[in-house]
Amino acid sequence: MVRDSPRFGLYGLAVDTKNVDKSKLQSSADLWNHKDAWKSVGIGVNTDPVHSVTHAVRALGYTDMLRGDQMNVSGQAWEETRQKFLELADFTRAMFTSEAQFGRAFKGDSYNVGVGPGRNDVINLIKKGNEQFEFVPPKEGSIGWTEAMLMTKSSQNQDAVQKFMDFFLRPKIGAQLAVSDLAPSTVRDAKEHLTQQEQDLFYIPPEDVQKVIQDKPFKNPQKWKQLMSEFKTRLG
Repeated sequence: MVRDSPRFGLYGLAVDTKNVDKSKLQSSADLWNHKDAWKSVGIGVNTDPVHSVTHAVRALGYTDMLRGDQMNVSGQAWEETRQKFLELADFTRAMFTSEAQFGRAFKGDSYNVGVGPGRNDVINLIKKGNEQFEFVPPKEGSIGWTEAMLMTKSSQNQDAVQKFMDFFLRPKIGAQLAVSDLAPSTVRDAKEHLTQQEQDLFYIPPEDVQKVIQDKPFKNPQKWKQLMSEFKTRLG
């Protein structure tokens, strides 16, 4: 038995608003539409192709290829994606593989635009006093993850498990979990238990949730890995 997910998260873009005009970065396509602006401030790119290369897919209008059971970009669409993503190397200053690595570089002004950070990572930086940082969910849709609760058929105490899951789906508990784990709550009415400041950090508007592209495997993962290797080589 699977119950609703009590929490979820997004991967998208991040900006340092002290150095970047955030109006120029509202979509994946804006990474290329305003690329001259990024040359002076620099960008940092996630080494995971799910969170970086897919921005090129979305910018080209092939978002539907990321939906379904697998992310499947092929043929001419793949060649266009490859060429577009490699263009990012011209104004990329660094790559990051973890939340800690991203946080250190972003706070240290190594780059002022993040491509592919987690929303939780950016919120964590804001909570620590870096209020100039902002997470941007791309207009084309963000890559998302969820954590679901489930109960196995072989459970020896299903009533207790049911009560435990129901507890986490209470609005007040959902709100507390969002604040403590820095992750938005999917629990109905949890918003009512958050202050306005907390809503700004831990609440995601329904229109952004509807655009979420679920994180999932690639149909041909090797070619995505090969593209990342090509990108790193181009960086030098």
